[in-house]
Amino acid sequence: MQADISNKSGEYPGVDDHGVALLQFTSGATGVLVASWVQTGGPGGLEVIGSKGRLRLDGGKAVVTPFADGRGGESYELEALPSEPTHLQRLFDLRDGKLDASEATYDLQCARDAVAISVAAYESAQTGRRVEIA
Repeated sequence: MQADISNKSGEYPGVDDHGVALLQFTSGATGVLVASWVQTGGPGGLEVIGSKGRLRLDGGKAVVTPFADGRGGESYELEALPSEPTHLQRLFDLRDGKLDASEATYDLQCARDAVAISVAAYESAQTGRRVEIA
């Protein structure tokens, strides 16, 4: 991973308001992550682009655009998934023995992975170098 994270607006000095990270996966795939309070153009929400298409989440809708021969095909909206319990509710369920151990382990692994990505991004931004995610 290589990242640039900083305060671009100057509005709240000492608060990071813009970050860009380039992720290179072991599969050979490349990902670009942009998070910003100062970006004013482009789509909002989350957008994932791969070799076979694009998934865009915005305003509670998930829209898929498959790629055919490098061009965008006909877009379609995915059916809404059932809502997940809140993070707080999952903690209560764990405490009360209502959450399966494998689900709890998965939640903890996701949290650990998110922290590892954040730590690597900040290390890269501070050093200006590529960093392996632990």
